[in-house]
Amino acid sequence: MRMWVVTGTAALVLAGTAACGGTTNPATPPPSAKNVQPCQLLTGADVAALLGVSDPKPVQDTATECGYQDGTSIVQLAIEPAAFDQAIADKVFAGTGTKITGVGEVAYTYPNGKVGQTHVWVKGQYLTMSVHILDSADNIAASTKLAKIAVGRL
Repeated sequence: MRMWVVTGTAALVLAGTAACGGTTNPATPPPSAKNVQPCQLLTGADVAALLGVSDPKPVQDTATECGYQDGTSIVQLAIEPAAFDQAIADKVFAGTGTKITGVGEVAYTYPNGKVGQTHVWVKGQYLTMSVHILDSADNIAASTKLAKIAVGRL
């Protein structure tokens, strides 16, 4: 089964810019989380109730992504090394993203169509948590809850 990728335009723009060296202070790199495996940060137990299954297995498990799917319901975590750049975030999230506190060092929620996303910068990593549950009215809240869990495991 092939997983539908739900990371969206904002994640691609932010990740691409971060990979090109975007940072707030290049002389002082942020602390980093080494050897991060996404499916260690987001487990089947974390997403079971949300997906409505008892023991989901990842349908995507790579060095940068972990994804779970049941029918059309999808939960995905993408992670890569990146420093936060306020100017880029202001441009990408202007008018559509909401800055939130209590998750990582900097975080935004972002409605990407029917997909709820939480974008987090923490310990030199950029995480995107995406949730698309058709019968859920609040995919953003679910993505934020799961992002907090993943950040807690870094």
